[in-house]
Amino acid sequence: MPLQTGLILPVLIQLPIAHEEEDVNEANKEVINEEDDKIKYLKQECGDEVYEAITKALEELNEYNPNGRCPVSELCNKKESRKAKLVEGVAQILKQWKQQQKRYRRRL
Repeated sequence: MPLQTGLILPVLIQLPIAHEEEDVNEANKEVINEEDDKIKYLKQECGDEVYEAITKALEELNEYNPNGRCPVSELCNKKESRKAKLVEGVAQILKQWKQQQKRYRRRL
C-alpha cells in the first residue's frame, strides 16, 4: 500500500475513527483507531513526524465538520501560531483595502 505525497487528504478521509465517551459533560469524542492496518502502516513507513501531522489534521477536520470531513477555511495568526479572532481578520482586510486605495490614487 504505497503512500504518495499528493494523496494525503484522501488518506485522511479514509482513516478509521472510533467513538469514545470521555466525560459525562462532554459529547462523544472521536479518536483514531490505533490498531487499524492503515494507521500502523502510516506510522511504520512514514515515521512519527508524518503520523503526528496527519492525525492532527484529521482531528482538526473532525472538529469543524465531523459528518463529512470536508476541509473548512479558518483565519489563523501565523506569527502567534493560533486561531485568529474575527476582529483581527477584519482589521487585516481594512489594512489591505487602504493600501489598494493608495495605489489606485497614485495611478490617477
